[in-house]
Amino acid sequence: MDKTDDSKPSRLTIENLVLARCHAELGPLEPAGTEGATRAHGRFGAHAFQVEVHPGGEAVGLRFADGASSHVERLSLVDALFARFPGARAIEVAAGTSTTTHRRHSFYQVPDLWHHRGDRYPLPHSYTETKGIRHPERTKPTDRVLFKRHCAQANITFEVRNFDLDEHFDLFHRWMNDPEVAVFWEMAFSREKLREYILEKFADPHMLPAIGYFDGEPFAYFEMYWSKEDRLGPHYEADDYDRGFHMAVGESRYRFQGLGRVWFLSMAHLLYLDEPRTMRLVGEPRVDQVRVKNWAKSTPWEIVKEFDFPHKRAVLMMMSRDRFFGSFQL
Repeated sequence: MDKTDDSKPSRLTIENLVLARCHAELGPLEPAGTEGATRAHGRFGAHAFQVEVHPGGEAVGLRFADGASSHVERLSLVDALFARFPGARAIEVAAGTSTTTHRRHSFYQVPDLWHHRGDRYPLPHSYTETKGIRHPERTKPTDRVLFKRHCAQANITFEVRNFDLDEHFDLFHRWMNDPEVAVFWEMAFSREKLREYILEKFADPHMLPAIGYFDGEPFAYFEMYWSKEDRLGPHYEADDYDRGFHMAVGESRYRFQGLGRVWFLSMAHLLYLDEPRTMRLVGEPRVDQVRVKNWAKSTPWEIVKEFDFPHKRAVLMMMSRDRFFGSFQL
């Protein structure tokens, strides 16, 4: 996102699983009573609000004039203001007689706005066994949309939907037979063979196939997996709730628009929201996937080592929950 001119009004775009795309209008920042502080007035739907940026910019105050805004509206505006003021570590929200402080590193760990689970508690911890590997029981979501959030820095909405055979299979077949995808996935198969592949993923409790969207347009295939019972598990000390994902950017125009960082971090956000006990994400791209390794350099992902699968030389990548949310900027 380009640096915003504080002397001019700004328009904040909001879109998530709860609210369809809408906007908040924020006026120019002007000096406030406190030395070094600035203040602006704005409107979000029917609600007037005031923003005060404290000296140094690490804290922002948000006050609704009427106090009648909903919980979802307040959270959505906080998300937009964290994007508008990237140096802010905390936003204090006053509505009516109540005041709540949202700290950046914890605010984005609450799934209410963006993740299909909302405030529902995840599956209770209980062990089972697969092919001799003891691991927690896994469950698969049935919701159509799994994640949705407007990414202000790129001014684009990222969304992930459950893979649907009727809706997505033709795309999947075309993408897997695209030479640029096939060189890494090696799955330029017939429709029948690819259908068998997807049905196997549906039946596998540790794997979840999905389709990624930018502004409502499908652009990528994702496979989310639990690492402990995955092929990656034996190559490091896998924890019970470690997660990872495979990806194939099927639409060529999205491979070179600088959006790799957006979906790279947004997928991490999805997986951390999906299971609060997940403390680490892992990845294993092929060693010659230079584009993926370059994306990783601009994110909290770390390259740990190179190692060998039977079918490829791979790079082990890791990212901790603390490292991700401690530097969250989307």
